[in-house]
Amino acid sequence: MRQHRFYVPIELAVGVSCQIPVEKARHMIQVLRLPVGTKVILFNGDGCEYSALLTEVKKKAVIVNILSSKTENRESPLTIHLLQGLSKGERMDFVIQKCTELGVASICPVITARNTVKLNHTRLAKKHTHWQKIIHAACEQSGRNTLPELQQTTNFEAIVRTYATNNVLKLILQPEAGMALRQIPQNPSTVVLLVGAEGGFAPEELALAAQHGFTSLSFGPRILRTETAGLAATAGVQAKWGDI
Repeated sequence: MRQHRFYVPIELAVGVSCQIPVEKARHMIQVLRLPVGTKVILFNGDGCEYSALLTEVKKKAVIVNILSSKTENRESPLTIHLLQGLSKGERMDFVIQKCTELGVASICPVITARNTVKLNHTRLAKKHTHWQKIIHAACEQSGRNTLPELQQTTNFEAIVRTYATNNVLKLILQPEAGMALRQIPQNPSTVVLLVGAEGGFAPEELALAAQHGFTSLSFGPRILRTETAGLAATAGVQAKWGDI
C-alpha cells in the first residue's frame, strides 16, 4: 500500500521528533484517522523526502519521528515557466493543479486586456494563498519534492518585459498562428509559455509579445478553453523536450 505523503513547511532532520503543523495534523487525525505506528512520507520542498513514524496522536496534535531521508529528484530536465491568463473560479485552480502535476517550474497568473476577473488586493492575496495550497496538494499527489514557484499576479506588459532579455524559447498561444509545436527547430532547456484567459489576447498584446521575442504558437485547428490550453501546452513541451 502506498504511504501517505504530506507537505510540511518545517525543518526536517533524521532522528528528530517534530510536531506536524495544525492544519495538516487535523487532516491526519480527522480525515485519514491515522493511528500511532503509521509510517508516512514528509517533504518540505528541499528536494528530499523523509520517512516518518507517528509516535503520538492527540486530539489536535501529531508528533512524528524522522526515520530516514533520501534525495528523490522527480523534476523535469525542461524548465517550464507558465504565464497563465487569470481565469474564473475553478478554471484557474484546475490549471495550477494539473500543470504542477505535469512538472512546471513556476506559475505566474497574468492580468490581460480581455480579462473578466476583477480582484482587489485583499481578494488577490486570498487567491494566492488558495493557489499555494493547491500546489502543495498537487505535489503530495504527484510525488514532487520541489515546489514550483507561484509568482505574484502580474499585468501582461510587465511580465512580457520581464522575459524580454531572457535568451530562452518564449511561446505565446494563438489559435491563428501559423507555427505548430512540431515545427520549432530549437532544442531548449527552458520554455516560457504565455496562455491567454477567456477571450484570448488583444491584438496589441500579441504585437507587444512579438516585439519582446515571443513566438506565436497554435495547438491545432480547434479553439481550446483557457484551462485546456495551459494543460495542453505544458504536456506538449514536456513530451517534445522534457520527460514525458
